[in-house]
Amino acid sequence: MQERYKSGSNSERTIDSKCLVNSSSTAINSSKLALNFSNKFEKEIKKKKMGKVVFINPSLDYESEDARTGITIWPYPGLMILQSVLVEAGYDAQLIDSNLYKKVEFRKKLFSAIDDETIFVGFGLMTVNVIWAYSVIKEIKNRHPNMKILVGGFHPTLFPDQMINDKLIDVVALNESASIITALTETIKNGGDLSKINGIYYKKNNTVYRNPPNTKLDDARNIPFINLDLTEHNKYSKNNAVIFDYFPKKRGDYTTYTIITSWGCPFKCTFCINAILERRYRYRTAELIVDRIEYLIKEHNANFIILQDEEFCINKKRLFRFLDLIEERGLTGKFHWRTSLRVSNSDQTILMMRLQKD
Repeated sequence: MQERYKSGSNSERTIDSKCLVNSSSTAINSSKLALNFSNKFEKEIKKKKMGKVVFINPSLDYESEDARTGITIWPYPGLMILQSVLVEAGYDAQLIDSNLYKKVEFRKKLFSAIDDETIFVGFGLMTVNVIWAYSVIKEIKNRHPNMKILVGGFHPTLFPDQMINDKLIDVVALNESASIITALTETIKNGGDLSKINGIYYKKNNTVYRNPPNTKLDDARNIPFINLDLTEHNKYSKNNAVIFDYFPKKRGDYTTYTIITSWGCPFKCTFCINAILERRYRYRTAELIVDRIEYLIKEHNANFIILQDEEFCINKKRLFRFLDLIEERGLTGKFHWRTSLRVSNSDQTILMMRLQKD
């Protein structure tokens, strides 16, 4: 027994080696788990240290906040982009969609989210949302008098003086804000100098300051795709409002996701905000678009894609490359898609034949 322990047979040495390897693998796996837990814990601590931002997607039910039908529409994409940018920077950015909740439930969720770690509460607004937003902002200020209120979107961009002159609003972000949101958040958090942030109006000691425009438009190469882990995307992907009765399937049979593939527009229609704000045309490549579609199909069972562009068919080279990639990657028939195009583009025979084919 003593001799066998000392020298050991080949089989015993093999068993000992296997035990040693298994023990080492277990130790490595345990270390990996511990490292993953540690990294996750550190990220959560970092978010807590960096602070929280609460974004509000405004109500679309103007007559009654309790009118909820179960049919959903995705939140304003600008808010989801800003949320994704801030989370990537390490902040705890939350988006509360008032359209998912009745009045009392929404208030409960809102005021549960606002705490001592909250840097500001931000609203994305169109003109139809303004009256509703004022009522909610007043409630926030009544409970949290020192809470900073930021507003952005089309209405504040077109009417910044109207918004900043309201005593309840602290900062107005004009035009696109993904390029400034991290610096703006950091400056507000640290009580820094807001005069260095272009593209905003703000108040200091009850005096209004108007900074120069932000000439750095959001770059399609740097704007992340929307982080779906941050949203209640399952509530939007089913029973979505963009599915109409004339579609081949019923609303409940579609799993709907959105993609923004471009910003701005090269046309100068006098009625359009792109012309007013001089937002030049910027776009993602066809490869990035189809990569995203493949991800949505694989990870979220998407079978209906909304391409949320002003005019998806402007860039014919990109459009035809997009259609080619759908065929090359075997995606034909796996999803339906919907987009917008300029009427003058629809008379091109080659384009229409190709679209009908795909």
